[in-house]
Amino acid sequence: MLLQEVMGYHAKVDPRMGANGASCFYALPGCLDFDNKVVGDKQCGINETTLHISVDSWVGSYASAMDQFNKEFPRIASQDLGGMGYDGEESMYVSQAILNDAFTDSGLALDFYKSYLAKVSVDIAYVINMKYFDSIHDVDLLELELCNETDMSNPSRIGDYAKYSGDYDGVVSQPDGNGWKLQALMQWSTAYGMPTAIGLSKGFVSNMNFELPEVQSLLLELQQSSTYNVSCKWMRENRARWLKWKPVETSCYEGFGLVDASGAFVSSRADAVGCGLCQAGSASDELIDDQGRTFRCKPCSPGYSQANTYSTQCEPCPKGTSASSFGSTQCTPCDEGFYQPDTAQTSCLSCGGSRTTLLLGAGSLTDCVCEAGTIEWQSVCVACHDDSMHCPKGSTVDKLVAAAGTTDLRNPFVKKGYFSNPLAPLDTYKCAGELVCPGGSPGECFGDREGLTCGDCPEGHYWASEKCEPCGAVSVAWAFCVTFVVIGVCGSYYMLTSSYTAKASVMMSTTAALGMLIALFQNLGVLNTVAVEWPAGLRDLLNFASVFTFNLDALGLSCAAGGNVARYVSTASFFWIVTVALPTVGLLTNFIPILKRRSLAWEKNKTISTTGQFLQVGFTTMCNVGLMPFMCYRHPTNEQSILKYPNVFCGTAEHWIMRGFGALVIFLAFSFFIAACYAAYQAPRWSGKPRLAAIRFLIFRFRPNVWYFGLVLLARGPLLSMPGVIATNMPSLQLTLMHMILLGSLCLQLWFLPWKSPILNFVDGLSVSLLVMLLAGSLGYADSSGEDAARVLAIFGTVISSLMVVILAGMVTLGLCALCYRSALGSSKELRIMNLGKVPEEKDVFQSLLDVATFLKEDGLGKDKQFIADLGKLSVYDIGTIMRAINILADDLNMAVGDGMRKSSSKRIATGQRTTRSQTSFSAEKTAQTALSSAPPETGGENTQSAMV
Repeated sequence: MLLQEVMGYHAKVDPRMGANGASCFYALPGCLDFDNKVVGDKQCGINETTLHISVDSWVGSYASAMDQFNKEFPRIASQDLGGMGYDGEESMYVSQAILNDAFTDSGLALDFYKSYLAKVSVDIAYVINMKYFDSIHDVDLLELELCNETDMSNPSRIGDYAKYSGDYDGVVSQPDGNGWKLQALMQWSTAYGMPTAIGLSKGFVSNMNFELPEVQSLLLELQQSSTYNVSCKWMRENRARWLKWKPVETSCYEGFGLVDASGAFVSSRADAVGCGLCQAGSASDELIDDQGRTFRCKPCSPGYSQANTYSTQCEPCPKGTSASSFGSTQCTPCDEGFYQPDTAQTSCLSCGGSRTTLLLGAGSLTDCVCEAGTIEWQSVCVACHDDSMHCPKGSTVDKLVAAAGTTDLRNPFVKKGYFSNPLAPLDTYKCAGELVCPGGSPGECFGDREGLTCGDCPEGHYWASEKCEPCGAVSVAWAFCVTFVVIGVCGSYYMLTSSYTAKASVMMSTTAALGMLIALFQNLGVLNTVAVEWPAGLRDLLNFASVFTFNLDALGLSCAAGGNVARYVSTASFFWIVTVALPTVGLLTNFIPILKRRSLAWEKNKTISTTGQFLQVGFTTMCNVGLMPFMCYRHPTNEQSILKYPNVFCGTAEHWIMRGFGALVIFLAFSFFIAACYAAYQAPRWSGKPRLAAIRFLIFRFRPNVWYFGLVLLARGPLLSMPGVIATNMPSLQLTLMHMILLGSLCLQLWFLPWKSPILNFVDGLSVSLLVMLLAGSLGYADSSGEDAARVLAIFGTVISSLMVVILAGMVTLGLCALCYRSALGSSKELRIMNLGKVPEEKDVFQSLLDVATFLKEDGLGKDKQFIADLGKLSVYDIGTIMRAINILADDLNMAVGDGMRKSSSKRIATGQRTTRSQTSFSAEKTAQTALSSAPPETGGENTQSAMV
């Protein structure tokens, strides 16, 4: 009636009796099965509620269950509106008569539990039981519930009793049950020694109603009138009383707060017109003034937050979070590099000192770890070498030592191609390649190699088949090899010829092709010194080619020579030993009579040519070996090692010894190159003289007019090795410089076409072009362009290098076949492929010369100016070709020429000697020409032709 007539609501009385005191706070939110004993089966949050008010609700024993439900369903949770004007208490009832009797007869206060303590004598306990209470035997067991039908079987309730009282005797877990205040009485009985027997009556307690006198009076009136009339009468008689019950608009409930006319939250009633739901970021705060109790929505203070509406308090920010402003709806996790070990904080603390955190929301200083690119060493974060070590966030030296391979990117490890000193794990050294240094943990070398760069095998072993093999009989094999080399070098004297011809021979073409193949392998060996991780197929070829630059470790040189210094000294000394040995042997042969009688004693000029041939063939290798001690690459520790001998550190005593021997080799190479330049300069003057045989090694492969081209090939050797000295630590720059050098060499080769045989020019140009392409592609290996690019470059490099070897090997094979064919190279009977076409017959050439002579004799008389004008119309290439042809005829056919052609207009090595006609013969010829021109053209034509010929 108050709700409808005073408050203006449509209200309906719908009395429903719950099974227990908890039923009301499940029923009001709309739980369909609010009496279900299983909390999860009450079907809450499905439908709108039809019950809005519950009176006479006894929820005191279920406060924890109510709080738990309100947390799970904050938006539909019921609100406690307070008492109805009288207080109720949940407890056991002892009648007043018994209380009076006990106090009068025995002085016992049975309404105080302490009176039941078991410390009283047995007699007193017996008196209490027998005199004032029923005996346990007087209770009808049929009127009691079974234990499994009461709260005695509720583990969450009886479990607490057993836990806190220690009374585990007879406590058996049962599936279900019910009971009112049962567990409380059990705890009281145990705590105070109450001699009680506990059971649950069937409906006795639920039928008990205790009402105040006023309520009893109203109930009596209902006997004489209707509910409406009794209620209406009471309202008229108690108007002043219930008006006070009428809620004030600004009396807000918990979870709400005061708002003004615009809906903004305010802090006092003076500015308020009503109540509003507290929003996220705020909480309902109690306010008591002269109008009573109300609530206001107060923003959460810094360090606190509230994510839900209808909240009664703000939650402190947990560890690892903070809230810096008022009204925070949530606490912000600490950023990377920050942590917060306390709650309710307004900011996070910085890790500092190059430290960060693995995740957001760090709650302890121990969560601060070293940043990526640094590693913890003795509690300090120190920088990692990015090139040699992988150091993610949280790296420590202990994790580095425990690294297993290079695949776990979450932990630190040594990268492939680098070695870490186990005694100083942060000191890393660059190895010769990823193969020998697999990376992972410090101290890892592949194949039992040793040293700070995994550069050597243990003593008594050598590197072969990707592992260190025992030397065994390798030392003996080297003794045989050295003997064979000595015999071969000395025997080469008898295989060489001392004569020079302008025409290419089969032997010359074959040996020239073989020389090209050796030069190719030398160039590839120099390319192998560049610190680039080559693909597998190309790497195998380059490793093989490095043998031609005296990288003989794979052949077991260490077994015969020993350590790094001994190996290098023996290699460097080889060139000096042979250079001195050849002239010495040549001199000694002239003191051996049997050799002189059989014409086997060495002739001086040929001995010089043989020595020059050895130095020329090994010039690229010699320059590379001499420059090797000067090729120092840098480690991440800023120390330097020799590129070929990485276990030898630059600046050490070993290095200086190697540099001394290297300087001697460079001096030998430089001296030879200067001597070759002088010989090339003097070669045209030595034409037809015996001393020309001394420099045959330099000129015999090239056409007479470009005899000096051997200097270009000699210069190419040291120039290819120099980038390794200039830019040892910059592979891209090395490859670029080598590419430029080879490209320049190719341009000169294509311009001069120096080789005597056309096919040699073609093969040399093609092989150098392929090498230039390989160098261009190699620039991609020095740059990380992704797996697809690396795969394409690997195929490209393998194909190009294989083509070079196949082409030059094919040329050598072709030369050997031509030897069997036994026809002079350059003759009309020679295989066409050797000359890249058919060579004209010599008699046809001679007939063509006669035709030219006839033309000049007959048609040229008196037409000098016309012919000169016609010659002026020719291209410079054609004019040059005519002059070169005339000079070749003059020199190699021993022509008699006039004073104007006494000297050749172009320098070349001639196989003959031109002569100069006397002035008398020249005048007689001139007179004959004049007479011939004045003779009648119709007489003696045929005889004149014969005379002219």
